[in-house]
Amino acid sequence: MVTYRPDIDGLRAIAVLPVLFFHAGVFGFPGGFIGVDVFFVISGYLITSLIVSEFDTTGFSIRTFYERRARRILPALFAVILACTLVAAFLFAPGDFKRMGQSAVAATLFAANVLFWTQADYFGAAAETKPLLHTWSLGVEEQFYIFFPLILVFAHRFFGLRWPLLLMPLGVASFGLSVWATTAYPMASFYLVPTRFWELLLGALLAGKLLPAVRSRASRDFLSAAGLGMILYCVVAYSERTVFPGIGAVLPCVGAALIIHAGQHGPSWIGRFLSLPPVVFVGLISYSLYLWHWPVLVFFRYGLARELTPWEGGVAVLLTVPLAMASWRYIETPFRKGFKQRTRMLFATSGTVGAAICAVGLVIHLNGGFAQRFAQAAEAPVGKETYHIGTCMMEEGQRYTEIDFQACTFGAPDAPRTVLMWGDSHSAQWISAVDRLAREYGVSVVQANISGCPPMTGFHIRAKAAQVANCLDFNRTIRERVSGFDGVIVAANWSRYEGDERYSQALAETVRWLREQPTPALLIGQSPTFALHAPTIRQLRPSGAGEADFAQSDNLRDSITNRYLETASDPGKLFVFMPHKKLCKETSCRFADGQHLLFWDDNHLSEYGSAYLSDGFREFLARIASGARA
Repeated sequence: MVTYRPDIDGLRAIAVLPVLFFHAGVFGFPGGFIGVDVFFVISGYLITSLIVSEFDTTGFSIRTFYERRARRILPALFAVILACTLVAAFLFAPGDFKRMGQSAVAATLFAANVLFWTQADYFGAAAETKPLLHTWSLGVEEQFYIFFPLILVFAHRFFGLRWPLLLMPLGVASFGLSVWATTAYPMASFYLVPTRFWELLLGALLAGKLLPAVRSRASRDFLSAAGLGMILYCVVAYSERTVFPGIGAVLPCVGAALIIHAGQHGPSWIGRFLSLPPVVFVGLISYSLYLWHWPVLVFFRYGLARELTPWEGGVAVLLTVPLAMASWRYIETPFRKGFKQRTRMLFATSGTVGAAICAVGLVIHLNGGFAQRFAQAAEAPVGKETYHIGTCMMEEGQRYTEIDFQACTFGAPDAPRTVLMWGDSHSAQWISAVDRLAREYGVSVVQANISGCPPMTGFHIRAKAAQVANCLDFNRTIRERVSGFDGVIVAANWSRYEGDERYSQALAETVRWLREQPTPALLIGQSPTFALHAPTIRQLRPSGAGEADFAQSDNLRDSITNRYLETASDPGKLFVFMPHKKLCKETSCRFADGQHLLFWDDNHLSEYGSAYLSDGFREFLARIASGARA
């Protein structure tokens, strides 16, 4: 039998609380996402300990194993999926409700991690519109447990007590794959089992007791304190900019492993703290806390159509606590300990409920989210159709050399003066308006854009290695060719890059370089980003014009770029256009002009929106048309 360890329930509390506070935006928890990795280590240890103990006592039964997993995981998960589907049916716009149906099916089949990996593209729906996004971690765990017990049975049968020796190479291979893929394929590394396998296996290997026993109290105190310190350090020092998982996941996972290992051999000060009843109780309800907290935050954000303040996020998390307590008391506990259905009946019931959820999700998907729920659907604005995606704006996987400068020339045909449009998709969003104005002024315009590639000197986002190299090579080529143009327009989704510590210096260097060129430049400042897509906000606020055309945009509140560009203009050399000055009043910005949407998603201008702001280009294009050089 496996002896109950209250300190591990306490460790669950240490894992779940940072996740909750991180998602709620509470100050001081920028790396709270590492709590999921701590959960992986705990899970690997507990499940393996239980299986190994059964090898030596009653004998291991795969059927009994999956029965326990079903009792532990399914009731609360099904309750959350059903509740989310019901709330989304009243609240969500058709597109988001359609994705909700897809998520319900994927979460039920423990394939949410695969679904969200496939949806993680540049123009994909925001995480804040996916109430079941957090179930990706359940997908990782349950996919792991599909085949891990079989591997363990094989290893134990042929290697006996030395079974960990067979698993160690698998863990090393998984870790190596994670380190490589975190740079080469970051989304796959984050969501998929092969690159997370080593985290669960680390916990599993602890159950094999390969490590030396920690016999002295002082050593246990030191190891457990070091482990807790590693976890807490990651919570406060990591951020969304941290390269993760890969090497970044080592500290929290090893920290969890040290606490578990020290507790295997006796008490410690940290173990006593983790065993305190309030801490243990949070650990006991941690599964329900994890399941319910994210949907609560998503529905709050969605209903308000804006980001939550840290105080509002904290209140939302507090509201999750009684919900989680009720879920643990009336759903989790009865199915785990009270209801003693026969195994066949349990599987039949679970299968029936799961099939019903999948059927409902499929119906929602096939009916496009039931747009008839709304009296009048919001218009579908023309947006990325004008970006020339794949030809003049390269996407992931496309080399910059595929841009045909001649085929990507717009404006006045055969004009003697040519302007280059350099940047990411926030440069491409202007091309329809600049095309029309350039014809008016007798100027041609060359579009050269790469999605997610900031038009800056020596700066790149943390992405796939090939994507980074492509971006750096592209910007280097542009710098070499810019003097051959009569002007250059530089635009980007600057706020996407501002969190990087290298950003401010790179921005200053880019502005300095532009000033030194003989070619006049127009720098376009940051435009608003909203919590939801503009068509969704309009459906939530159907009355157009007036204050109904405005929504909160938090990305402008402390915009490094806009503050810097306010004073960057240099007459005759460097022009600056600040879109937010026409769109915003403080942090509330216009997303629509009556029935016309200015944005087609949460941050990209529609064709109408770019035309609405096109006067910002007139002075610059007039100067180019006159033939003036810097």
